[in-house]
Amino acid sequence: MSKTTSVPYSFLGTSPVEAAWERFKKRLDTMTKEEKLQTFVDAGILTKKGNPTKPYKGVFVKAKATK
Repeated sequence: MSKTTSVPYSFLGTSPVEAAWERFKKRLDTMTKEEKLQTFVDAGILTKKGNPTKPYKGVFVKAKATK
């Protein structure tokens, strides 16, 4: 049997997922706080109060205060 190896995207440029993430971050930077919240509510990630929905409760980590 022959072995096949995959080439990491880093050698080929940005992966499709990385490219999509970069586009999303740029769009997010232009949004108001309310628009950002609504985007995540519409996606089912956050509740209207800004809390994670059940499937995402373990995903978020609270930020620590900086000095």
